[in-house]
Amino acid sequence: DRILKGQKASTKAKTLTFVLPRYGALTKFENRTAQEIRKELRHAMWNNVGIARSKETLTLALAKIEELSRLAARITKSNEETLELTNMLAAASLIAMAAQTRRKSLGCHFRTD
Repeated sequence: DRILKGQKASTKAKTLTFVLPRYGALTKFENRTAQEIRKELRHAMWNNVGIARSKETLTLALAKIEELSRLAARITKSNEETLELTNMLAAASLIAMAAQTRRKSLGCHFRTD
């Protein structure tokens, strides 16, 4: 994200379409454990999809969830922990998409935009 900061959305999309399939996720650590991905997911959801939400934070969250999903797909060991992580990523994606679609505040969650 820091590399693409300031570029138009269409340019970012073209760059990511070119870069990600060839080089994988643009992150510091290529291989992560399910526990590390879970921790990052928890952090992204709390900071971006928590009580106060905006279009920008929800977009960031969805991008992070997509990146974490790609990393989780690289985990070769299939056990209860990785299956749970897969379900958590799917649920997080659905929650963030629903929150992005709903523009009104609901319950204790509210939109800042």
